[in-house]
Amino acid sequence: MKTKTPILALLLSTLTPLSTVFAQGSLTPPGAPAPVMKSLDQIEPRTPVGDAHTPGDSGNQFIVRQPGSYYLTANLVGVSGKHGVRIVTNNVTLDLKGLALTGVAGSFVGIYVPNGTNIIVRNGTISGWGNQGVNAAENATLEHLTISANAFDGIAPSAAAVSMESPSADPARCPIVW
Repeated sequence: MKTKTPILALLLSTLTPLSTVFAQGSLTPPGAPAPVMKSLDQIEPRTPVGDAHTPGDSGNQFIVRQPGSYYLTANLVGVSGKHGVRIVTNNVTLDLKGLALTGVAGSFVGIYVPNGTNIIVRNGTISGWGNQGVNAAENATLEHLTISANAFDGIAPSAAAVSMESPSADPARCPIVW
């Protein structure tokens, strides 16, 4: 009986091809892997400040006309006779991304918000403007900014509802230099 088992196994192995005995399926992937994470644009759509998305006019280098989140892609140097960035709508976040808005002689206001609510400006330097660094309307929040050496005021609120905030509520995190 002991000799029949190996002979039977040998006989069965010759009848069945080895590829089907050990095969576990195709090793060819079904296609390219799909993305598993969302991009930053899918989580928080942001628009770069520039001629293509926020074109200016005769009095403003750039104008933000739609609510949303905006960011600088390079330092902005002012132009005589113009505001730097004018915001003419509600619910705007402008992230300077650590960059600078630097005014020149004869320039007006670095960031001008004549009216609008829920405006947030954060993370950068605003200096050297011929008038104010920031002239903001109601419910404007300024975070992590260094504002200095502007001809008149660093910050000129259009209304009495401008707040200066930082995550730690430390005023030193948003210095204003006279």
